Amino acid sequence: MGGININTGGGGIVFGDGAVALGAGSTVNFGRAPSGRELSKAELANILANLGVLKAALIGADVEAATVWVARVGELEQSILSSGGRLVAPPARRLLAQISDAARSDDRLILAVKQVAACVGEPLPQADIFISYKREDRAHVDLVAQALRKLRVSVWIDDSLAPGGSFTDEISEQIDRCRAQIVCWSVAACMSDWVRGEAEIGRGRGALICVQIEQCRIPPPFNMLHTEDLSGWRGEADHPAWAKTLAALGQKLGRDGLPALALALDKNDGAALAQWRRTHPDDPFSAEQPR
Repeated sequence: MGGININTGGGGIVFGDGAVALGAGSTVNFGRAPSGRELSKAELANILANLGVLKAALIGADVEAATVWVARVGELEQSILSSGGRLVAPPARRLLAQISDAARSDDRLILAVKQVAACVGEPLPQADIFISYKREDRAHVDLVAQALRKLRVSVWIDDSLAPGGSFTDEISEQIDRCRAQIVCWSVAACMSDWVRGEAEIGRGRGALICVQIEQCRIPPPFNMLHTEDLSGWRGEADHPAWAKTLAALGQKLGRDGLPALALALDKNDGAALAQWRRTHPDDPFSAEQPR
């Protein structure tokens, strides 16, 4: 693409060689952006048209802070135009997810969001669990992640970042979309603005599950939430606090058999595992062929 000309006089757009033209007037030229997916002329025309429809739907919708969302959509438009027709998908998807949450039952607005989402592309895979932690605690947190993955619980931790992805954008998107969030409290985590900020998002969504991997003084308001003590846990399936953690996760994921599954796998008990599969035929683990 040879750049984009924005026609400020007629509010339209002329692309590079002028093969697609909307409106007329004086122009402002923008160069290429260093990152993001370069849109074709047709893709660019399509997404800009659908962003316009989305802004109109927001203006006519009965949603809180509609003018703020209109401004945010306008910022997305300008970021695409000023970067030479490049789209950085994660923040766009996050904005659409937030607007979708605000849309509720407004059919016109929901349809407008879907139309823009189709232009943005496929979202990142949704993880069951997002884990918030401080990097100093990574060894202990890896135990948590590994134990959950054995149960076929999908886990997002920062080693799951897509190559070339934006760290903050992808983390924000995964936090907004995960089905449950575990915060691993430790002395270092309690002092971390980043961990507390992530935990606040999960608390606001009603998705937060607190565990303590080290004796520490948990900061408010998180000290008012129930917290399981995993400070002495080293991966044992029969650890009481781990079983309670799995039970809490199971409630949020609709998988009430997680504690029993962990025990059966830990003991390598084929009969117990077969019985568990019969009892929980719709669980993701049961969908796999027995080993």
